[in-house]
Amino acid sequence: MEELILLTGFMGAGKSAVAREVAKKLSWKVVDLDELIEAREGRKISTIFESQGEDFFRDREHEALKAALKMTGVVIACGGGVLLRRENRALLKGFALFNLNASFDELYRRVCGTGEVRPLARCDRTELKGLYESRERLYRAVANQIETEGRSPKEVAVEIVERFGARGEAG
Repeated sequence: MEELILLTGFMGAGKSAVAREVAKKLSWKVVDLDELIEAREGRKISTIFESQGEDFFRDREHEALKAALKMTGVVIACGGGVLLRRENRALLKGFALFNLNASFDELYRRVCGTGEVRPLARCDRTELKGLYESRERLYRAVANQIETEGRSPKEVAVEIVERFGARGEAG
């Protein structure tokens, strides 16, 4: 098995923050798919969504995922929609994939309470709840479920490292 851990979950689940903590514990690097896409495209995700739309973005996301899966010693923070495409779910089979969970109310608070702009989060509660519910079955299908509500990224990272096998843990 490659030295890869992948994190998925709805926006606000803590993928980026937890990825940084897991990487620290394992002395690995972090690859944030959104940041990788922005670097490759030379523009922000929000600009990509506005100018070329979600389908174009999902194509770039698929390419970034394929590239990231060739790396070793990395924790990959996947975008909240990476599981939408069947071909992405197929690529992820056999890798250590962890889905980060929290209640919708907690996710809403995290996403809409920060002022951070996210392409698919207009902070309309009904709209965001619909998006969450449309993806929930994909998240729940991931074998490794991790609860993040009421826990720090560090606490969540400890659980992931323990479940992964704690190989090379730097502490």
